Amino acid sequence: MRKLVKLSFALVMILSLGIMAQSCKTSKQSSKNDYPGENTPNITGTWVLKSLNGQPTASIFKGKTPTMNIDVVEKRIFGNGGCNGYTGSFTYEKGILSAPNLASTMMMCTDENQEHQFHQVLGQPNKVSIRDGVLLQLSNNGKVVAEFEKGIDTSLLIGEWKLETIADGNVATLFADNIPTISFDLAESRFGGNAGCNRYNATYKIEGTTITVGPVMSTRMACPNMEGEGKFTQIITGTSTLEAGLNKITFSKDGKVILTFVKDVK
Repeated sequence: MRKLVKLSFALVMILSLGIMAQSCKTSKQSSKNDYPGENTPNITGTWVLKSLNGQPTASIFKGKTPTMNIDVVEKRIFGNGGCNGYTGSFTYEKGILSAPNLASTMMMCTDENQEHQFHQVLGQPNKVSIRDGVLLQLSNNGKVVAEFEKGIDTSLLIGEWKLETIADGNVATLFADNIPTISFDLAESRFGGNAGCNRYNATYKIEGTTITVGPVMSTRMACPNMEGEGKFTQIITGTSTLEAGLNKITFSKDGKVILTFVKDVK
């Protein structure tokens, strides 16, 4: 009798341990599968529309090129739809992206565009896949409804920006009297501003996330301290990686930040 009781107790313990182990394993698997962003493409950053519903962007948007800026920390999406600016929140779970409640400006644009269709695509729950650097949005039946490439939302460059940091130097020390500024002329692909003493301007070309600048031309006034100005114009010339946000512009070379500008609010 005692042996039977001991045997029964042992069997109960074995079964209990097995259930606990399975429960723990299931819990871990569930936690992994439910974790937001787990095993899903990284969609952070600025994306420029390449095609919409199978049509190349250049053939259906004659003015601005639509963009999609995604901030996964703030759960915010914004950009331009080919005419108007838009902003809103989004959900991104298990590889499905959806932004159904976007607010936009109400400008009238004469250039041909498919802004309405673009917003429709963003509002639908589409599966996201990134292949060879191209972000694809796929409908429920697997059809590619939009293609995006990493790029720069040039509409964010509008306005005047003030130098915040410079590589291997201190802005306050190098530019005690006049901090450099930059303003972009998108139509002419030029920018200019104050370099610390003289006014300057330069042409630029943007390809993807790369900006090529030069040559820099400037006036020829003499100022007490020209070291900062020389350093600034030298650093900004050439090819850099450009990042544009709502309140900051960053120039980088070889993975190192060389210049940052902040929006000059007057």
